[in-house]
Amino acid sequence: MSKVAKIGTHNGEAAFPDGTRFRPLRDRFLAAVIPLPGYEGVLAMPESAKSSPLGKDGGKPIVWGKVLAVGPKVRTLKPGDVVLIHPWNTNERKIAGVSYYIPQEKAVYCVVDGE
Repeated sequence: MSKVAKIGTHNGEAAFPDGTRFRPLRDRFLAAVIPLPGYEGVLAMPESAKSSPLGKDGGKPIVWGKVLAVGPKVRTLKPGDVVLIHPWNTNERKIAGVSYYIPQEKAVYCVVDGE
């Protein structure tokens, strides 16, 4: 069985490797932190974030994540999307050695098209 939670197909849920189901609420989504081959040194930042140190935002690294499940009020993301996540106001949890983020939709800088 995979170490990373599986993308949800039932009622917006994701399933962790142990079978536990996870369903984000409101405007939250669940993303597994992933490496994005070819983009390790790439940093996309909005104009408002230019004062932040390169590659960091408030001391926390900006990360790529794969969306596994979305809450009912998430409008622009879907399971399977690869996103660049802003670390502020983001809950991070490690489960079975894998980092997961549970941010609000507004914590996403961008979505990668065409994985």
